[in-house]
Amino acid sequence: MKTVSLYIPCFNGAKTIQFCLDAIFKQTYPLEEVLMIDDGSTDETVKLANQYPVRLMSHNMNRGLAAARNTAIRNINTEFIASIDADCTPEPDWLSQIMERFDSPKTAGAGGKLLEIDFSSVCDFWRSVHMKQYWEDNEVFPPFLFGSNTVFRREALINIGFYNENYKSNYED
Repeated sequence: MKTVSLYIPCFNGAKTIQFCLDAIFKQTYPLEEVLMIDDGSTDETVKLANQYPVRLMSHNMNRGLAAARNTAIRNINTEFIASIDADCTPEPDWLSQIMERFDSPKTAGAGGKLLEIDFSSVCDFWRSVHMKQYWEDNEVFPPFLFGSNTVFRREALINIGFYNENYKSNYED
């Protein structure tokens, strides 16, 4: 079985982090480690995360999503690095399904399917219709992988030079 560590980039995620962490610790695929990168939160995020067996790393200020991702990559040493955003709640077999895609040593990364279910604003609903965050099931070579629910070979992320930290909240993927 391939060794995987998972990280969660998080900024002011107190409303969702417990749902996310509950789902992470119900995964059917074993995780070597769960790392949460607190990106300068000012709410109860850290207090809530400390209730779980996670390794917590904190930025002293909000540096952005790409910086949080890079902090995780630099502090994880397993061959495979999984990522899930703090407002996502993956199904129990999420990681198992993604890891099945790594049947070739040439596979650098694979992503899951993110479905918007929070329609608390018109913007959320619009995004769910017009900005789907997944590729079709048979997409073998997508143009890119969405950052919210992916697994990459650590070596591939290092070889491409990490995430571009000019992108603070979106487009880093």
